[in-house]
Amino acid sequence: MNVNSTAEQAESEEIEELEEDFVKDELYDSDIDAKNELWVSQKLGVKKKKGRGESKSSKKLKKANNVLSCPGCFTIICFDSQQHEKYKEQYRAILVENCRVDSETIFEEDYNPVHCSSCQNHVGYVDRDQVYHFFNVLSGY
Repeated sequence: MNVNSTAEQAESEEIEELEEDFVKDELYDSDIDAKNELWVSQKLGVKKKKGRGESKSSKKLKKANNVLSCPGCFTIICFDSQQHEKYKEQYRAILVENCRVDSETIFEEDYNPVHCSSCQNHVGYVDRDQVYHFFNVLSGY
């Protein structure tokens, strides 16, 4: 047997072992896209599109209106908000996530500061009716 062919065979076997290890990677999830889509759909209250033959009403999707994130750490703080008509950089929402209300501090008698719970960035205020008013946020879909 030739020395070169033995070395090539050993290298080929090593490559096969590495490929098998890659396939068995515990951190790899071939279904991650479907799982992520399901998670986002649940958060947004979105129904998945139906296939052919379904009624038109069942194909309608709820459109997310301004998903908001903290500008300091990009943590999502709201999945559904309403943009202010006059001040386009401001939003209001009722259901929020990853926010901390500073109940000790009161602004103009009715508002408490709201901070990102991840990085403590000031992102807005909440009024006494529990409506959140965001102004220091990133908007996206």
